[in-house]
Amino acid sequence: MLLRKANHMKPVDQILLWASLDGMICTIACRGKENAELVRSTWLPEQFPTIQTSELKTGEQRNQFQFTVTCSDQIAPWQLQTALIECARFNVRKLFPVKIIDRPHYRLKSVDLADWIDNQGEEIWWSVDGDWVLMGLLNLPCPPEELSAELRKINKMLIVLDPKDSGWGQEIGLDDIPDLIELDPAGNRQLLLAWVDRGEDWLLVEDEALVAN
Repeated sequence: MLLRKANHMKPVDQILLWASLDGMICTIACRGKENAELVRSTWLPEQFPTIQTSELKTGEQRNQFQFTVTCSDQIAPWQLQTALIECARFNVRKLFPVKIIDRPHYRLKSVDLADWIDNQGEEIWWSVDGDWVLMGLLNLPCPPEELSAELRKINKMLIVLDPKDSGWGQEIGLDDIPDLIELDPAGNRQLLLAWVDRGEDWLLVEDEALVAN
């Protein structure tokens, strides 16, 4: 992963920013020509020294100016997305999605995930958001044995997001799952997942109301 340098933009009001992606070409638009040029010629090169951008041109909205960025193996769309999200100077109004398969991830058997869920204890219930198959089979939130039973029936490979940005498709087991856990704003553990043979990302999260203290 590229190491981003410190942000040296001069203190200004938050910059309104829009970003869309078409293949490996990202279009970034900003409110105000000076702001757009600041992002294009100062902020982006500080984050990604080898980045290639086009010249500014008038955007689709009033007082909006835009340019394009060419992503590559060295500057992946997910890295650009992360940098835009993490910069406190930007008020991002629109941002392109990046699926788990295009981000650092590991592969995990659904039966291993089922075993891990069972190991967390029967007092912890679980919710699923975004997987329409599981959401149709289960009355969510549900106790662990119901979710784990469905995961064993499906018995397929999952993709799980690596929040540490180091995984590139290696298979892991249930003992590795704790390293991939993130916390939601309420402090509940969650995993961002996708099925290898389906395209949609989905979220597994322990239910806030039924988590033991």
